Amino acid sequence: MMLIDKKLLGLGAAIVVVGGLVVLLVGSEVEREQAELTSLDEKEFSSHPEVFVHVHKKENGHTSGNHIQDNTLSERINNLVELHGIDPGLIDDDYLRMIEAFEAGDEKEVDRMMMELLEKDIFQALRTMEKLESHNLEYNIELPYQVVAEHLQQYYTGPERMELLSSMDTSGSIQETGRYVFNDWAEENRGELLAWVRDNPSFNNSTLLYHFYKQEMAGDSAYEVVDYIKNLPEDDARRNQMLTNALSHWAVVKPEDIPQFYHTLEPGDARADNALEVYAVEYASKNDGFVAMEWANKVVDESRRTNAVISVGATFMLNDKEGFEDWLESADLGDLEQREQLLNEMSRRSDHLRQNTPTRPEDFEWQDGGS
Repeated sequence: MMLIDKKLLGLGAAIVVVGGLVVLLVGSEVEREQAELTSLDEKEFSSHPEVFVHVHKKENGHTSGNHIQDNTLSERINNLVELHGIDPGLIDDDYLRMIEAFEAGDEKEVDRMMMELLEKDIFQALRTMEKLESHNLEYNIELPYQVVAEHLQQYYTGPERMELLSSMDTSGSIQETGRYVFNDWAEENRGELLAWVRDNPSFNNSTLLYHFYKQEMAGDSAYEVVDYIKNLPEDDARRNQMLTNALSHWAVVKPEDIPQFYHTLEPGDARADNALEVYAVEYASKNDGFVAMEWANKVVDESRRTNAVISVGATFMLNDKEGFEDWLESADLGDLEQREQLLNEMSRRSDHLRQNTPTRPEDFEWQDGGS
């Protein structure tokens, strides 16, 4: 039997969870009922998953003064268990108080309560965050991800923060809290973070990396980040995808830097082909189709070169149809059959781009395709 004996929401109450049974005890009868319930065989309740609520009556037959409040609380517990399928063992005082603050839309109170939990017990705080996230309840405000991240930043090292995040089971909490944690760490000590990424080959969180690239590739550290990724061990399965994603961000914010990076590599190096393809597709084709085709044709690997030419051609065709026709007159696309296949694929991709191109400026932000 698990007994939660704290007062809930200011009421003189206690929740007793026995097997699948949740019992709300109210008023001065709490101690007596606790003793009685303790003596009961736990098996007696195992076949009763429903929620029972004890509302004690006075001798005159009237219910106690807390009757309405008690019914509200018991209904809340019943909804959590029955409607949302929440394990009664997960319902504690902290959880209920946080839900009440969320439902009230009181962001300051939510932040205050989370800080209180963090200072008292970091693991309990993270578990409470998990429960709030995983139970799919509707809230009027965002979960206090940033409050948690700021606390972790203040009291824990970068590796310790990542270890604490990894102890959480709910991916949403990891992603939202983690992006603050990861970017804060990069600002504090980028070298330490990059070394940690290198030494933890199982780390490949696309959301955290996306926000990291978004922050770093727009600043002076872009070359350092890309250079570090390109020098990850050859057997690191993450290297090519991480490099592609980092370069794609770079191509949007500082496209002029990518050719410079390319020239630091040997022609034919897969990382050089990666840089060429990304540069041609993500930037040059949107600005100058002729230049983009020149870069695409420098890709050494044949299959990657073909893909780069098709991707650039699709964007070129969409953005500058006359320019594309001029380029096509002198383009070497192989024999007639190969030429027809390439043009058909360019046209297909161009139509796809046309149907999916954002119309609002804020929608043009590059989206990470990493995994």
